[in-house]
Amino acid sequence: MTIVEALPEIAADVPSPVRAFLVERLKAYGVQIETGFAIREFLADGAVGEKNGEVVRLTGFDTVIAAVGLRSVNPLEEKLKGSVPELYVIGDAASPRKAIDAIEEGARIGASI
Repeated sequence: MTIVEALPEIAADVPSPVRAFLVERLKAYGVQIETGFAIREFLADGAVGEKNGEVVRLTGFDTVIAAVGLRSVNPLEEKLKGSVPELYVIGDAASPRKAIDAIEEGARIGASI
């Protein structure tokens, strides 16, 4: 597994102690982390990007996931409205933002139920 990030570090919006623990765990599981990598093209088995001014090709993956918080996608809310007693929309389904916000929302709602 490989995580590709355009910024100089992953999880830049996560507090430092938590980020350090996260990175340590990812590396312990053998996750390769590529920072400063700007994706230019997706391939069936990877991506082509630019890192330090050079074209880099990452291939050999059976799944490629692009996580870009541009807009909310929430097709379930309308389908579930009226069919469940309570419905809470949190995280990126409500509006694109940081993961920590979704975690906080989930914890707050969970504690209130």
